[in-house]
Amino acid sequence: MNFTFRNILAVSYLILMAILPVTEAGFGTGPGTDPYGFGDESDFPEFHFVMMSKEQLTRLTQNLHHSIQVDPIPLEDLKYACFSMTHTIAPNGTLHTVTGFGDLSLDLFVALTGFPGLFRSDPMFPTNVANLVSLSLSNGVSFTLGVVCHDDGVGAWIVNSPNWSISEEDIYAISQHVASLGFNMDNIVVMDNSKCGDQQDLKSYNKYTTQHRKPNRNGNQNCKSQAY
Repeated sequence: MNFTFRNILAVSYLILMAILPVTEAGFGTGPGTDPYGFGDESDFPEFHFVMMSKEQLTRLTQNLHHSIQVDPIPLEDLKYACFSMTHTIAPNGTLHTVTGFGDLSLDLFVALTGFPGLFRSDPMFPTNVANLVSLSLSNGVSFTLGVVCHDDGVGAWIVNSPNWSISEEDIYAISQHVASLGFNMDNIVVMDNSKCGDQQDLKSYNKYTTQHRKPNRNGNQNCKSQAY
């Protein structure tokens, strides 16, 4: 079933290339002319994660801890998560470093698939799964939305931006778009990055993370129920 879904996804994006309107920045609700929808990537060496589904938040947290066995993170503590991503162009893809929760980080390679706006990344750790990401929506200025098809059949989505926050208008547009794709609006997480950049707070949370966020439960048993 996963194989069929990925092939349908790829074919649908070929169709979108031909029929969807394109904005002045080169983007509509579909694939664009560069991986992230912001024109020249060198203008934005760092992106921040500003919205995502609960499922993707769970998996991002697991990836940063390099384990599926991670305590739930209280919503209040997400103010200190400060998820960021730097990237470097490489042959056939992009090298990424993702950081969050103070000093946690992961490196990954995102490979081109041959289809514009469609990318693949490998597992972050041995018990993790790979995924396929499609560029689904971007205004070419403040955000890009990627829809994620994990190899275990679970769908999710994530929004990155060159800014720590996006406007209420952007949040509304993204929310309506993911709802139109069949995702549950109750599972939308808008990141509160208001504490990001406060190094003293981050250092304090960094210590807290190291001492109290040790894996002690058997994975994420509700993973699939959070996908939509």
